[in-house]
Amino acid sequence: MIGQNYPSEKRTFRDPETGAEITQFTEVGATNRTLYFTNRPYVDDGEHIVFLSDRTGRNEMFLLHLKSGKIVQLTEVEGQSNVSNCIHPKRPELYFHNRKSLYRVHLDTLKTEELLRMPEGFGMGILNLNQPPWLAFEMIEKIEGISLIKDEKPVLAGLNFEMHHIRPRSLIYRFNVDDGKLECLWGDLALLTHVQISPTNPHLLIYSDWCGYGRDRVWYLNLKNRIKSPPLPLLGETQTSRGGHECFTRKGNLYLQWMEGDLQEDGEHQLMHAFKFLEGCPIEKVQSAPFKRYAVPEKLGYMGHHYTMSCDETWGVHDRWLTAPTFEENMAWLSIFRHQEQAPQTVVMKLCFHNGAKGDRINLGAELTLDDKDEYGTYTSFLGGNANVCQVRVTPFVEKLMKT
Repeated sequence: MIGQNYPSEKRTFRDPETGAEITQFTEVGATNRTLYFTNRPYVDDGEHIVFLSDRTGRNEMFLLHLKSGKIVQLTEVEGQSNVSNCIHPKRPELYFHNRKSLYRVHLDTLKTEELLRMPEGFGMGILNLNQPPWLAFEMIEKIEGISLIKDEKPVLAGLNFEMHHIRPRSLIYRFNVDDGKLECLWGDLALLTHVQISPTNPHLLIYSDWCGYGRDRVWYLNLKNRIKSPPLPLLGETQTSRGGHECFTRKGNLYLQWMEGDLQEDGEHQLMHAFKFLEGCPIEKVQSAPFKRYAVPEKLGYMGHHYTMSCDETWGVHDRWLTAPTFEENMAWLSIFRHQEQAPQTVVMKLCFHNGAKGDRINLGAELTLDDKDEYGTYTSFLGGNANVCQVRVTPFVEKLMKT
Protein backbone atom coordinates (compact mmCIF):
# COMPACT_ATOMS: atom_id res chain seq x y z
CA MET A 1 0.00 0.00 0.00
CA ILE A 2 1.32 3.45 -0.90
CA GLY A 3 2.57 5.22 2.21
CA GLN A 4 3.13 2.02 4.19
CA ASN A 5 6.08 2.39 6.54
CA TYR A 6 8.68 -0.25 7.29
CA PRO A 7 10.93 0.03 10.35
CA SER A 8 14.65 0.36 9.90
CA GLU A 9 16.47 -2.74 8.65
CA LYS A 10 19.90 -1.11 8.89
CA ARG A 11 22.96 -2.97 10.01
CA THR A 12 26.62 -2.04 9.74
CA PHE A 13 29.69 -4.19 9.34
CA ARG A 14 33.19 -4.12 7.88
CA ASP A 15 34.50 -6.00 4.90
CA PRO A 16 36.78 -8.69 6.37
CA GLU A 17 39.51 -8.17 3.75
CA THR A 18 39.54 -4.42 3.04
CA GLY A 19 38.05 -3.07 6.28
CA ALA A 20 35.51 -0.99 4.35
CA GLU A 21 32.61 0.38 6.40
CA ILE A 22 29.38 -1.00 4.95
CA THR A 23 25.76 -0.23 5.81
CA GLN A 24 23.11 -2.69 4.65
CA PHE A 25 19.72 -0.95 4.52
CA THR A 26 17.40 -3.81 3.53
CA GLU A 27 16.78 -7.43 4.47
CA VAL A 28 13.07 -8.05 3.78
CA GLY A 29 12.30 -9.77 0.46
CA ALA A 30 14.49 -11.58 -2.05
CA THR A 31 15.16 -8.52 -4.22
CA ASN A 32 16.08 -4.99 -3.13
CA ARG A 33 17.89 -3.10 -5.88
CA THR A 34 19.21 0.38 -6.50
CA LEU A 35 18.77 2.09 -9.88
CA TYR A 36 20.74 1.39 -13.04
CA PHE A 37 24.17 3.02 -12.91
CA THR A 38 23.35 5.75 -15.47
CA ASN A 39 20.65 6.99 -13.06
CA ARG A 40 21.74 7.93 -9.55
CA PRO A 41 19.12 7.03 -6.89
CA TYR A 42 19.65 10.10 -4.69
CA VAL A 43 16.72 12.43 -3.98
CA ASP A 44 17.43 16.16 -4.23
CA ASP A 45 17.30 16.64 -0.43
CA GLY A 46 20.45 14.53 -0.02
CA GLU A 47 18.75 12.50 2.72
CA HIS A 48 16.86 9.83 0.77
CA ILE A 49 17.33 7.33 -2.03
CA VAL A 50 14.81 5.25 -3.98
CA PHE A 51 14.99 1.52 -4.65
CA LEU A 52 12.97 -1.38 -6.06
CA SER A 53 11.86 -4.23 -3.79
CA ASP A 54 9.65 -7.33 -3.96
CA ARG A 55 8.90 -7.23 -0.21
CA THR A 56 5.15 -6.91 -0.86
CA GLY A 57 5.10 -9.99 -3.07
CA ARG A 58 5.71 -8.06 -6.30
CA ASN A 59 8.13 -5.36 -7.43
CA GLU A 60 7.36 -1.85 -6.22
CA MET A 61 9.40 1.31 -5.67
CA PHE A 62 10.31 2.49 -2.15
CA LEU A 63 11.82 5.56 -0.47
CA LEU A 64 14.66 5.07 2.03
CA HIS A 65 15.71 7.66 4.63
CA LEU A 66 19.45 7.07 4.94
CA LYS A 67 19.95 8.33 8.48
CA SER A 68 17.03 6.60 10.19
CA GLY A 69 16.67 3.63 7.83
CA LYS A 70 12.91 4.24 7.56
CA ILE A 71 11.35 2.79 4.38
CA VAL A 72 8.14 4.05 2.70
CA GLN A 73 6.29 2.39 -0.18
CA LEU A 74 5.92 4.72 -3.16
CA THR A 75 4.07 2.73 -5.82
CA GLU A 76 1.24 0.25 -6.18
CA VAL A 77 1.45 -0.62 -9.87
CA GLU A 78 1.89 -4.18 -11.11
CA GLY A 79 4.27 -5.20 -13.86
CA GLN A 80 7.45 -3.47 -12.67
CA SER A 81 10.40 -5.66 -13.57
CA ASN A 82 13.64 -3.70 -13.56
CA VAL A 83 15.57 -0.75 -12.17
CA SER A 84 15.56 1.46 -15.27
CA ASN A 85 13.70 4.25 -13.45
CA CYS A 86 15.06 7.69 -12.54
CA ILE A 87 14.89 10.59 -10.09
CA HIS A 88 14.47 14.26 -10.97
CA PRO A 89 17.82 15.85 -9.99
CA LYS A 90 16.24 19.09 -8.77
CA ARG A 91 12.79 18.11 -7.49
CA PRO A 92 11.40 15.31 -5.29
CA GLU A 93 9.99 13.27 -8.19
CA LEU A 94 10.39 9.64 -9.21
CA TYR A 95 9.75 8.51 -12.80
CA PHE A 96 9.05 4.81 -13.32
CA HIS A 97 7.38 2.48 -15.81
CA ASN A 98 5.82 -0.94 -15.98
CA ARG A 99 4.87 -2.96 -19.06
CA LYS A 100 2.18 -0.50 -20.09
CA SER A 101 2.80 3.07 -18.93
CA LEU A 102 5.16 5.78 -17.70
CA TYR A 103 4.38 7.27 -14.28
CA ARG A 104 5.52 10.10 -12.00
CA VAL A 105 5.46 9.98 -8.19
CA HIS A 106 5.61 13.24 -6.22
CA LEU A 107 7.70 12.18 -3.25
CA ASP A 108 6.40 14.94 -0.98
CA THR A 109 2.73 13.98 -1.42
CA LEU A 110 3.12 10.35 -2.66
CA LYS A 111 0.73 11.19 -5.50
CA THR A 112 1.15 9.01 -8.61
CA GLU A 113 0.36 10.26 -12.14
CA GLU A 114 0.17 8.22 -15.33
CA LEU A 115 1.98 10.29 -17.96
CA LEU A 116 2.26 8.14 -21.09
CA ARG A 117 0.88 4.83 -22.32
CA MET A 118 2.98 2.56 -24.52
CA PRO A 119 1.76 1.35 -27.91
CA GLU A 120 0.87 -2.32 -28.23
CA GLY A 121 3.86 -4.51 -29.01
CA PHE A 122 6.51 -2.16 -27.60
CA GLY A 123 8.38 -1.95 -24.31
CA MET A 124 9.97 1.09 -22.69
CA GLY A 125 13.69 1.05 -21.95
CA ILE A 126 15.95 2.95 -19.55
CA LEU A 127 14.62 6.32 -18.41
CA ASN A 128 17.06 9.22 -18.19
CA LEU A 129 16.60 12.70 -16.72
CA ASN A 130 20.10 14.18 -16.89
CA GLN A 131 18.83 17.37 -18.49
CA PRO A 132 15.53 18.61 -16.93
CA PRO A 133 12.87 19.05 -18.09
CA TRP A 134 13.66 16.46 -20.80
CA LEU A 135 13.11 12.83 -19.89
CA ALA A 136 14.75 10.63 -22.54
CA PHE A 137 14.02 6.96 -23.24
CA GLU A 138 13.78 4.30 -25.93
CA MET A 139 10.85 2.18 -27.09
CA ILE A 140 11.78 -1.26 -28.42
CA GLU A 141 9.60 -3.67 -30.36
CA LYS A 142 8.92 -6.85 -28.41
CA ILE A 143 10.18 -9.88 -30.32
CA GLU A 144 10.37 -13.30 -28.71
CA GLY A 145 12.54 -16.12 -29.92
CA ILE A 146 12.17 -19.88 -29.80
CA SER A 147 11.44 -21.35 -26.37
CA LEU A 148 13.76 -24.18 -25.39
CA ILE A 149 12.20 -26.88 -23.20
CA LYS A 150 14.63 -27.78 -20.46
CA ASP A 151 13.79 -29.72 -17.30
CA GLU A 152 10.12 -29.28 -18.21
CA LYS A 153 10.46 -25.49 -17.90
CA PRO A 154 10.42 -23.23 -20.97
CA VAL A 155 13.60 -21.21 -21.19
CA LEU A 156 13.83 -18.38 -23.67
CA ALA A 157 16.77 -19.06 -25.97
CA GLY A 158 18.91 -15.98 -26.42
CA LEU A 159 16.17 -13.34 -26.61
CA ASN A 160 18.48 -10.35 -26.90
CA PHE A 161 20.65 -11.94 -29.56
CA GLU A 162 17.64 -12.98 -31.58
CA MET A 163 16.27 -9.45 -31.35
CA HIS A 164 19.68 -8.27 -32.54
CA HIS A 165 19.53 -10.46 -35.63
CA ILE A 166 15.84 -9.88 -36.32
CA ARG A 167 16.33 -6.13 -36.02
CA PRO A 168 13.47 -4.86 -33.90
CA ARG A 169 12.08 -1.40 -34.42
CA SER A 170 13.48 1.05 -31.88
CA LEU A 171 12.29 4.62 -31.31
CA ILE A 172 14.00 7.31 -29.23
CA TYR A 173 11.82 9.88 -27.46
CA ARG A 174 12.15 12.85 -25.19
CA PHE A 175 9.30 13.99 -22.95
CA ASN A 176 9.07 17.40 -21.29
CA VAL A 177 8.06 16.65 -17.70
CA ASP A 178 6.97 20.26 -17.16
CA ASP A 179 4.64 20.92 -20.09
CA GLY A 180 3.93 17.37 -21.38
CA LYS A 181 5.48 17.85 -24.83
CA LEU A 182 6.48 14.53 -26.42
CA GLU A 183 8.91 14.27 -29.33
CA CYS A 184 10.08 11.26 -31.31
CA LEU A 185 13.75 12.00 -32.07
CA TRP A 186 14.93 8.98 -34.05
CA GLY A 187 13.98 5.47 -35.13
CA ASP A 188 15.88 2.54 -36.58
CA LEU A 189 15.67 -1.18 -37.27
CA ALA A 190 18.18 -2.05 -34.54
CA LEU A 191 18.30 -2.68 -30.81
CA LEU A 192 18.91 0.85 -29.49
CA THR A 193 19.38 1.48 -25.78
CA HIS A 194 21.25 3.56 -23.15
CA VAL A 195 19.63 6.80 -24.32
CA GLN A 196 21.07 9.74 -22.38
CA ILE A 197 21.08 13.52 -22.77
CA SER A 198 24.21 15.28 -21.55
CA PRO A 199 23.81 16.87 -18.10
CA THR A 200 25.68 19.97 -19.33
CA ASN A 201 24.74 20.18 -23.02
CA PRO A 202 20.97 20.09 -23.69
CA HIS A 203 21.58 19.54 -27.41
CA LEU A 204 23.68 16.36 -27.09
CA LEU A 205 21.93 12.97 -26.94
CA ILE A 206 23.78 9.64 -27.08
CA TYR A 207 22.55 6.09 -27.46
CA SER A 208 23.88 2.57 -27.99
CA ASP A 209 23.42 0.49 -31.11
CA TRP A 210 23.68 -2.72 -29.12
CA CYS A 211 25.75 -5.36 -30.92
CA GLY A 212 25.70 -3.04 -33.89
CA TYR A 213 25.91 -5.31 -36.97
CA GLY A 214 29.48 -4.16 -37.45
CA ARG A 215 28.45 -0.54 -36.90
CA ASP A 216 29.65 1.71 -34.10
CA ARG A 217 28.11 1.11 -30.69
CA VAL A 218 27.94 4.71 -29.45
CA TRP A 219 26.06 7.29 -31.54
CA TYR A 220 25.05 10.87 -30.91
CA LEU A 221 22.22 13.06 -32.12
CA ASN A 222 22.44 16.83 -32.45
CA LEU A 223 19.13 17.97 -30.96
CA LYS A 224 19.90 21.51 -32.04
CA ASN A 225 19.58 20.50 -35.68
CA ARG A 226 18.16 16.98 -35.57
CA ILE A 227 15.88 17.36 -38.61
CA LYS A 228 18.82 17.97 -40.95
CA SER A 229 21.52 16.05 -39.05
CA PRO A 230 21.09 12.27 -38.65
CA PRO A 231 22.90 10.45 -35.82
CA LEU A 232 26.66 10.14 -36.18
CA PRO A 233 29.17 7.77 -34.57
CA LEU A 234 30.79 9.38 -31.54
CA LEU A 235 33.96 7.31 -31.20
CA GLY A 236 34.94 5.86 -34.57
CA GLU A 237 34.77 2.25 -33.46
CA THR A 238 35.73 -0.86 -35.42
CA GLN A 239 35.25 -4.61 -34.92
CA THR A 240 38.55 -4.73 -33.02
CA SER A 241 38.33 -1.42 -31.20
CA ARG A 242 35.04 -0.80 -29.44
CA GLY A 243 33.44 0.95 -26.49
CA GLY A 244 30.85 -0.20 -23.99
CA HIS A 245 28.99 0.77 -20.81
CA GLU A 246 29.06 4.40 -21.83
CA CYS A 247 27.73 7.05 -19.46
CA PHE A 248 28.02 10.79 -18.84
CA THR A 249 30.01 12.10 -15.91
CA ARG A 250 28.48 14.85 -13.81
CA LYS A 251 30.78 17.35 -15.60
CA GLY A 252 29.42 16.28 -18.98
CA ASN A 253 32.30 14.13 -20.22
CA LEU A 254 31.69 10.67 -21.64
CA TYR A 255 33.17 7.79 -19.69
CA LEU A 256 33.29 4.23 -20.96
CA GLN A 257 34.97 0.88 -21.14
CA TRP A 258 37.23 0.39 -24.18
CA MET A 259 38.47 -2.86 -25.70
CA GLU A 260 41.06 -3.34 -28.43
CA GLY A 261 42.04 -6.55 -30.20
CA ASP A 262 40.18 -9.76 -31.01
CA LEU A 263 36.84 -9.43 -29.24
CA GLN A 264 35.71 -12.99 -29.95
CA GLU A 265 35.08 -15.30 -27.00
CA ASP A 266 38.59 -16.80 -26.98
CA GLY A 267 40.38 -13.87 -28.56
CA GLU A 268 43.11 -11.76 -27.04
CA HIS A 269 42.22 -8.17 -26.29
CA GLN A 270 43.30 -5.30 -24.09
CA LEU A 271 40.94 -3.62 -21.65
CA MET A 272 40.96 0.09 -20.94
CA HIS A 273 39.16 2.90 -19.22
CA ALA A 274 38.42 5.77 -21.62
CA PHE A 275 37.31 9.41 -21.62
CA LYS A 276 35.76 11.44 -24.39
CA PHE A 277 36.27 15.02 -23.18
CA LEU A 278 33.00 16.75 -24.08
CA GLU A 279 32.87 19.31 -21.28
CA GLY A 280 32.31 22.73 -22.87
CA CYS A 281 32.63 21.27 -26.37
CA PRO A 282 30.25 22.75 -28.99
CA ILE A 283 27.84 20.20 -30.38
CA GLU A 284 29.34 20.64 -33.85
CA LYS A 285 32.77 19.48 -32.62
CA VAL A 286 31.99 16.52 -30.36
CA GLN A 287 33.34 14.03 -32.91
CA SER A 288 36.76 15.65 -32.80
CA ALA A 289 36.85 16.13 -29.01
CA PRO A 290 39.91 14.61 -27.25
CA PHE A 291 39.65 10.88 -26.55
CA LYS A 292 42.01 9.30 -24.03
CA ARG A 293 42.45 5.65 -23.09
CA TYR A 294 44.01 4.32 -19.89
CA ALA A 295 45.38 0.80 -20.17
CA VAL A 296 44.67 -1.88 -17.56
CA PRO A 297 47.91 -3.57 -16.41
CA GLU A 298 47.89 -7.25 -17.36
CA LYS A 299 48.93 -8.32 -13.87
CA LEU A 300 45.68 -7.02 -12.41
CA GLY A 301 43.56 -9.34 -14.52
CA TYR A 302 40.42 -7.30 -13.97
CA MET A 303 37.81 -5.53 -16.02
CA GLY A 304 35.47 -2.76 -14.91
CA HIS A 305 31.79 -3.36 -15.58
CA HIS A 306 29.74 -0.25 -14.70
CA TYR A 307 31.53 2.97 -13.76
CA THR A 308 30.86 6.13 -11.77
CA MET A 309 33.37 9.00 -11.68
CA SER A 310 33.96 11.41 -8.80
CA CYS A 311 32.81 15.00 -9.25
CA ASP A 312 36.37 16.17 -9.97
CA GLU A 313 36.99 13.10 -12.20
CA THR A 314 40.31 12.27 -10.56
CA TRP A 315 39.03 8.86 -9.46
CA GLY A 316 36.03 6.56 -9.82
CA VAL A 317 34.38 3.34 -8.69
CA HIS A 318 33.14 0.26 -10.52
CA ASP A 319 31.96 -3.31 -10.05
CA ARG A 320 33.40 -6.62 -11.29
CA TRP A 321 36.92 -7.69 -10.42
CA LEU A 322 38.14 -10.40 -12.77
CA THR A 323 40.44 -12.58 -10.68
CA ALA A 324 38.37 -15.77 -10.50
CA PRO A 325 38.12 -18.66 -12.99
CA THR A 326 34.35 -18.45 -13.58
CA PHE A 327 32.10 -15.62 -14.74
CA GLU A 328 29.84 -15.81 -11.69
CA GLU A 329 32.78 -15.48 -9.32
CA ASN A 330 34.19 -12.65 -11.40
CA MET A 331 31.32 -10.33 -10.48
CA ALA A 332 32.34 -10.38 -6.84
CA TRP A 333 34.12 -7.11 -6.01
CA LEU A 334 33.59 -3.38 -6.01
CA SER A 335 36.74 -1.40 -6.76
CA ILE A 336 38.05 2.15 -6.68
CA PHE A 337 40.42 3.41 -9.37
CA ARG A 338 42.35 6.39 -10.68
CA HIS A 339 44.27 7.14 -13.85
CA GLN A 340 48.03 7.45 -13.96
CA GLU A 341 49.24 9.85 -16.62
CA GLN A 342 52.74 8.49 -17.20
CA ALA A 343 51.93 5.05 -18.65
CA PRO A 344 49.06 5.93 -19.01
CA GLN A 345 47.39 3.18 -17.05
CA THR A 346 44.71 2.52 -14.46
CA VAL A 347 45.51 2.00 -10.78
CA VAL A 348 42.92 -0.15 -9.01
CA MET A 349 42.21 -0.94 -5.36
CA LYS A 350 39.62 -3.36 -3.97
CA LEU A 351 36.78 -1.61 -2.16
CA CYS A 352 34.57 -4.40 -0.81
CA PHE A 353 33.19 -7.84 -1.60
CA HIS A 354 29.56 -7.95 -2.70
CA ASN A 355 29.29 -11.57 -3.89
CA GLY A 356 28.35 -10.88 -7.48
CA ALA A 357 25.21 -12.03 -9.23
CA LYS A 358 24.49 -15.75 -9.15
CA GLY A 359 22.27 -18.11 -11.12
CA ASP A 360 19.20 -16.45 -12.58
CA ARG A 361 20.57 -13.08 -11.47
CA ILE A 362 23.66 -13.37 -13.63
CA ASN A 363 22.84 -10.16 -15.50
CA LEU A 364 22.18 -8.07 -12.41
CA GLY A 365 25.10 -5.80 -11.59
CA ALA A 366 25.92 -3.92 -8.41
CA GLU A 367 25.00 -0.58 -10.11
CA LEU A 368 27.45 1.34 -7.89
CA THR A 369 27.00 5.14 -7.83
CA LEU A 370 28.48 7.91 -5.69
CA ASP A 371 26.51 10.36 -3.57
CA ASP A 372 26.70 14.13 -4.14
CA LYS A 373 29.66 14.53 -1.77
CA ASP A 374 31.53 11.47 -3.08
CA GLU A 375 31.65 10.06 0.43
CA TYR A 376 29.54 6.94 -0.04
CA GLY A 377 28.86 4.49 -2.84
CA THR A 378 25.33 3.05 -3.09
CA TYR A 379 24.99 -0.40 -4.63
CA THR A 380 23.14 -3.71 -4.72
CA SER A 381 24.85 -6.46 -2.75
CA PHE A 382 24.22 -10.18 -3.14
CA LEU A 383 25.74 -11.23 0.16
CA GLY A 384 23.64 -13.98 1.72
CA GLY A 385 22.04 -14.88 -1.61
CA ASN A 386 19.41 -12.11 -1.67
CA ALA A 387 19.78 -8.70 -3.30
CA ASN A 388 20.02 -5.85 -0.78
CA VAL A 389 20.66 -2.11 -0.94
CA CYS A 390 23.96 -1.13 0.69
CA GLN A 391 26.35 1.77 1.01
CA VAL A 392 30.13 1.65 1.39
CA ARG A 393 32.18 4.56 2.75
CA VAL A 394 34.78 5.36 0.09
CA THR A 395 36.58 8.38 1.63
CA PRO A 396 39.39 6.40 3.36
CA PHE A 397 40.10 4.54 0.12
CA VAL A 398 40.36 7.76 -1.89
CA GLU A 399 43.10 8.97 0.44
CA LYS A 400 45.01 5.68 0.08
CA LEU A 401 44.52 5.54 -3.68
CA MET A 402 45.92 9.02 -4.25
CA LYS A 403 49.08 8.07 -2.35
CA THR A 404 49.61 4.93 -4.46
